[in-house]
Amino acid sequence: MYSLLEGASSVAPVDGNRHGSYLTMRSKNGLIFGVINIIGNFATVFQDQAYWQRAIASRPASTVKAYLLGGLAWFAIPFTFATTLGLASVALRGDPDMKVLSQADVSAGLPAAAAAAALLGKAGASAVLILLFLAVTSACSAELIAVSSLVTYDIYKTYVNPSATEKQILNVGHLAVASYALVCGLAGLIFFYIGVSMGWLYVCVSSFIRVEGKLILWRFLRRSWVLSSGPPFVPSLSPLRGARPTNGVVSGGLSLALSLVLLLGSSQPLLFMMVLSMS
Repeated sequence: MYSLLEGASSVAPVDGNRHGSYLTMRSKNGLIFGVINIIGNFATVFQDQAYWQRAIASRPASTVKAYLLGGLAWFAIPFTFATTLGLASVALRGDPDMKVLSQADVSAGLPAAAAAAALLGKAGASAVLILLFLAVTSACSAELIAVSSLVTYDIYKTYVNPSATEKQILNVGHLAVASYALVCGLAGLIFFYIGVSMGWLYVCVSSFIRVEGKLILWRFLRRSWVLSSGPPFVPSLSPLRGARPTNGVVSGGLSLALSLVLLLGSSQPLLFMMVLSMS
């Protein structure tokens, strides 16, 4: 494995890595990606109702320990995927059992599945499929329950029918789950066919970081500063404003519409927009 990766580094060195190596922690793009994930995941976690429900329903001491242990357990998944299947797909480049991947395949996250299939055949491909199925269904289940709770108790029970019976609440909850499942499926299909990637979603979600920061630090903020920095509950448009100047430097000057289409192919514009989202 080491020899194969050393050979791959000499044939196709990684721009920004020390000596172009795949076997180094000194990576400029890795550092940029880490900052993007910290900012973007801060936005996604604080906007995820599933996290709030678990935190509110649990004792604070138990919640902190549970999230720390859960984070450590979850970290093993992306870490092992990156260091095993990700690097295996690079090491197996040119192997007859390894499928040739296009740039679109790589962006779609197929190197791990291709490496597993090359190493273990159908069993490897099936294992990756099962793992992804369990991950997606687990995450989607949490979101379905969270949205159902919001619709049932925060909207229906509070504003529509305050005297609702348990049976009515249960029926509304089931209807909310089924409806949101259809919404998720349709949104996924629409995003897939119009080419909306995770980078686009990161940009959209990160625009609410300013709102989250003000809500969390609300009692410590002065009213004059809150008003001067913009409406507290309006998301920041700074990420979109940062698309054109950043891509002008990276790509040689583009229109705003074309910039938004192409900027997510590079980590530098996305980093710039994430930093601007906090303004």
